[in-house]
Amino acid sequence: MRRKLSVSVALVILLSQAGYGQEEKPTITTAGEPATTTAAKPKNFEVLFRGNGDIASYIYFDQSTKFMIDTDLNASVETFRYRSFFFMVDLLEETAMGRKPQTDPSKTDMVFDPNRGHWSFGATGRFELAAHFFEVQFHHDCFHGIDRFGYEPTPTNPNGRDSTKYWNALRFGFGNLGFLPKYRYHQPEPGSPGPIWANKINYFIMASFFTPRGYSWQKYHGYDFTLNTDLHFVLLRFKRLGFDINSNNLWIIDNRHDLKRKHELKFNFTIYGDHGILAAYVGWWPYDNQLIRNRDGMAVFGIHLGF
Repeated sequence: MRRKLSVSVALVILLSQAGYGQEEKPTITTAGEPATTTAAKPKNFEVLFRGNGDIASYIYFDQSTKFMIDTDLNASVETFRYRSFFFMVDLLEETAMGRKPQTDPSKTDMVFDPNRGHWSFGATGRFELAAHFFEVQFHHDCFHGIDRFGYEPTPTNPNGRDSTKYWNALRFGFGNLGFLPKYRYHQPEPGSPGPIWANKINYFIMASFFTPRGYSWQKYHGYDFTLNTDLHFVLLRFKRLGFDINSNNLWIIDNRHDLKRKHELKFNFTIYGDHGILAAYVGWWPYDNQLIRNRDGMAVFGIHLGF
């Protein structure tokens, strides 16, 4: 009897000590906010090296020597944070492949023929506020032909065609926090119960100024100013499944002071994971009258990974 009593007392003491050592869970009100407990104060400075971005590959319904499959990689690494300021290093890479017809009838066409590449890299400083963000970027973009000989002017062919274009641009952007990949691809929680008719719009607006001037900084693009408006309509979310629409619009003032524009729509069926998304989509360019990689009226089917 004494042994049983001693064991019971020991168990009570151990359980009370275990309960005392656990962290107290905050009480959540019906409004979804902590009731009385206060969260730990965040650090003013953090070294992050945290990456977010997109990988997409899409095939054209109407294929040609220039258009068959394009693949895009767009990534940004947050290097550090000081209070509400983040500093990022950015990289964009686009590869275009066409279907090259074979001149020899005894051979088949070259189905995957890389012909164009677009590279962009730069730096971004971003201030994240309570619900919105503001950022300043400086980026270098360049466009090159791939395995295309005879384009460059040479001493023996001074009238050769040069397909290389590049620019440097100072950019100013503004949007809501829900547009950023680190938030857009991770909320709400994948296990959220019931259908969520989000009916939510995330947006980003960016103005680009092509400066400094001169051949060393700008080549063959003819842009003076561009404005990009990117809208993301979240229509439906049911647990890990979702449906949303992207509207990406580019407005260009060229060096002749003419207005050029490009409009793109994407209809996405999305699967949400714990750390990113996988989407299958149909994309369409209803209007495009600018010169670089013009896709006017074209449509694609694509796969998109967001992280």
